[in-house]
Amino acid sequence: MNSEQTKRGRMRLRRNTSGNDIPCYVVDNRPCGAALVIYNYNYNIDSEEEQTRHSRSVFRAEIRNIRDKLTSCGFSVRLMENLTSLDLIGALRYLSLEDHSFHDCLLVCVLSQGTYGRVMGVDHVGVSFRTLTEIFTEENSPSLAGKPKIFLVQTHPVHRPPARNMLKSPSIEDDLMAVMSTSDVIPDEADFLLGCTNLGLREMKTKRRHSISYFKSFAETLEELNTKFHILDVLSAAHRTVEHVASDGDRARGLAVTPVLQSTLRYSLYFGDGHGIY
Repeated sequence: MNSEQTKRGRMRLRRNTSGNDIPCYVVDNRPCGAALVIYNYNYNIDSEEEQTRHSRSVFRAEIRNIRDKLTSCGFSVRLMENLTSLDLIGALRYLSLEDHSFHDCLLVCVLSQGTYGRVMGVDHVGVSFRTLTEIFTEENSPSLAGKPKIFLVQTHPVHRPPARNMLKSPSIEDDLMAVMSTSDVIPDEADFLLGCTNLGLREMKTKRRHSISYFKSFAETLEELNTKFHILDVLSAAHRTVEHVASDGDRARGLAVTPVLQSTLRYSLYFGDGHGIY
């Protein structure tokens, strides 16, 4: 297959350090893709206004830092905060209907309450990962067909039991069952990648510097190593960071466990230096 054919097929070859040619996704447009960062933090779990203001300022400062790093990696970044379950689905549907013909990939990051396999809107209604990722199948988003679609999700446990018929607080059994069913979190077609982690409640309440450590680690590692390492290596580094954040107490209670990674990517994926994959 010549270079023109591989590029039309959204793939070209890159020679690795062993001298072997490996198939890679083409990422050479600027911007390389849209990046939507959704962060839900206002669940009305703190009655004190001072705590609410503190949470808002911490989250926004960290999210702006992540936005800047993703922008430097070539993404067109947009931020959305405090979405209900329906707004979350609506925002992703709107994004899927946009024309991504001149983009090479998609990145969606979601920070919210929830557990493995499910995120929660600020209305305390849960939405499954599968519901969110299926919005971007080839049928639903034709201009992203054949292009890598990356989803990063960081959840933290529900602080208090919500009203009846809403998502209940995650337990050890919930987390274990969700981890066992990770095969259901992305569509049954190629070019999807999902990484997720669930931080313990203690980290979210008392270690604000760790509150979005998964996103922060991913963005920092991507910015530093984007042309040198495959996206799975970048995510592995982010996962190691998150594992160090978890406290022994939360591990024992099942509230902070090993991050989960699910991929149907066909090729290696590198971001980068303006020339993309070479």
